[in-house]
Amino acid sequence: MRVFSPRITLRLAMFALPLAAIGFVSTHVKAQLSRPTPQIAEGPSEWVAFQATVRISHPGSPVVHGRFYRSSNGSDRLETGPAPGDIRVVSITNVPQRLRYIGHPGRNEWTRFAVNFPNDGKPPVAYLTAAWSRHPYRLALLKGQSGALDATEGLNAFSVKLNSGSLVFKVPELNFFEVVNQRPDGRHQIYFDIEFVEPDWTLFEPPPGAVVNERVPAAVPIHDSNPH
Repeated sequence: MRVFSPRITLRLAMFALPLAAIGFVSTHVKAQLSRPTPQIAEGPSEWVAFQATVRISHPGSPVVHGRFYRSSNGSDRLETGPAPGDIRVVSITNVPQRLRYIGHPGRNEWTRFAVNFPNDGKPPVAYLTAAWSRHPYRLALLKGQSGALDATEGLNAFSVKLNSGSLVFKVPELNFFEVVNQRPDGRHQIYFDIEFVEPDWTLFEPPPGAVVNERVPAAVPIHDSNPH
């Protein structure tokens, strides 16, 4: 058995280390190149304006009713309360102003804070990962339709299984807006009676004379299931 001197052994080790590193990098690059690039789902390049009725139910809790509005500039407004027409909380995202408003109409008091928008406030780009699949039916969620999620008329959609376990339906025609969210704990949120109309621009600001307070001076990011 041949025995190398310590000096030769050190030189061999110094020569082997770069080769091992090169092999690791090569394997890593090959893995990246062999990984398929997710396909981009086709959708509108501009924001689609619409309005809808909202219903949120959760086992053991009262049903929450509301209305949702979105402008063609990406701004949106969600009104919720214990009954249709009984609004208790309003959340507004104003894209041009880069502000979010939270209001309580009964007190006419509002809070606003700056936000950072994903994709700089433009419509989102949707990537068809393994969690996405084309829903084989249509969602009958347009105004006057039945609300069924297995209809032959209505909106095309993708069903997406989130890491949280929630099942959601995203509609390409609405910039991949999440019209249905079914959580594992039984919470169910659905947007229906959808109409393709441009809401009045005054919906995306507090009403005249409202008391508006600043909550935080620095911009904070929006983290929402629906894109803004």
